[in-house]
Amino acid sequence: MENKTHPEDYIAIPSFRTFLIKAFRFFFQFWAFTLTAIRKSKTLLIAGTLVGALVGVTLHLTVPKNFKVSMVVEYTALDKRAYTNVLDQMGMLVSTKTYEILASNLKISELVAENINSIEARNLEDVPLAKDSSSYPFFKIVLGLKSPYGADSLQNALLNYFNDLPFLKKLKEDQSRVYKDQLAYIESETGKMDSLKQEYVHSLASMKLTAGGVYSNAFDPANIYRQSYQLDTMKASINTWLSSKAQPLQLVDGFQTTRTPQSISRVLSTAACVLGGFILAVIFALLIEIKKRVDVA
Repeated sequence: MENKTHPEDYIAIPSFRTFLIKAFRFFFQFWAFTLTAIRKSKTLLIAGTLVGALVGVTLHLTVPKNFKVSMVVEYTALDKRAYTNVLDQMGMLVSTKTYEILASNLKISELVAENINSIEARNLEDVPLAKDSSSYPFFKIVLGLKSPYGADSLQNALLNYFNDLPFLKKLKEDQSRVYKDQLAYIESETGKMDSLKQEYVHSLASMKLTAGGVYSNAFDPANIYRQSYQLDTMKASINTWLSSKAQPLQLVDGFQTTRTPQSISRVLSTAACVLGGFILAVIFALLIEIKKRVDVA
């Protein structure tokens, strides 16, 4: 059978070569046209570059600086959503510049409150806490500050605010009262156990073996030491809770302030604006040159 070949089965090399030649020709013509426009509009380019530099310096001086500080905390009551909602409300006060209410809530001066740019909650992987569905009891409170001023007082103010919330405070006070009552009972029982152990040791020192050499006593010293160990374990557990879980929010790692703001540097911002001004000037130069040639034509 005779094999039939169609023209589309082959790559049209001459057509592709023609396309490349036209593409390169267009590129070099455009490049030559751009250089011509730039040579004819040097003043415009210089002006655009200077304006860009001026805008960059102005932005750096006028845009508020932002010092990021964060502290790691552990919550022992409620859940992350509750803390997220409270911090979101604080952030809303900051964004609306309602510094008077924020200062009153946190019991800080308005000067310290006005230094805050933002308040937010994030997990330890820097994901917004509202999107965190884990049960991990640690998260970060992140503040954006205009200056490092007042970071320490804000740390204490935030912790005190959460720990003094009426519902949380009552919840923890009730739990602490129960644990302290248990601790008092354990202390009482431990004292009784210590007295029994002393009596047992005293009886061993003063007893005499029977004539057959066999000691007979219904008293079980192992049971006393076993119960004493259990009481000591319960006591240690309660003391641990009272020292580390008695507050709704516990500080794990405090604010670490930085000397430089986490924002774009002056050199970089100025360079970006200079480049932007130069590019805009080139575009205007091209448009002016195109208009001239269209008018001539």
